[in-house]
Amino acid sequence: MSRLRRLETTGKIFFVTCNVAQGVESLSPPERNLLLKAISEARQRLHFLLFAYVVMPNHWHGLILPAPRQTIGAVLHAIKRTSALRVNRRRGTTGSLWQARFFEGFLRRVRDFSEAVAYIHTNPVRDGFTSELTSWPWSSYGDFTGRKESALPVDSINLPLAGSRRI
Repeated sequence: MSRLRRLETTGKIFFVTCNVAQGVESLSPPERNLLLKAISEARQRLHFLLFAYVVMPNHWHGLILPAPRQTIGAVLHAIKRTSALRVNRRRGTTGSLWQARFFEGFLRRVRDFSEAVAYIHTNPVRDGFTSELTSWPWSSYGDFTGRKESALPVDSINLPLAGSRRI
């Protein structure tokens, strides 16, 4: 198996995806809440910014800006470790909850940010879990649009209007 190199870039906003490990039961609604709590606690400890997120039964996405001199790998490790311990405790199980690897890419332009936010927020509708973006409680959609407070509030960011501008 090849060993993928992890991006060590700092000062960039990352679009991340973490998948439940193959053969592991999907996250129940209370377990999705445990993941949101793990993200919140890691955010307080590691001081990263969170601009958008969605938690699905078998994966989650986020837009994360790690604190200076911190890697996206350290942020995801903290979230995955804490959430796995709590979900396993709830299930009475042990072992991996998340795939060992996660997927990340950093955003280069304002357009990339806008497209990533739209992709994240429409995930529950696209996957057939709901017909209304506002009805999925494990998403930042409500907070991001100002329509309602999300379970995990997100940070705001002022970006240039031009979609081709670099961020």
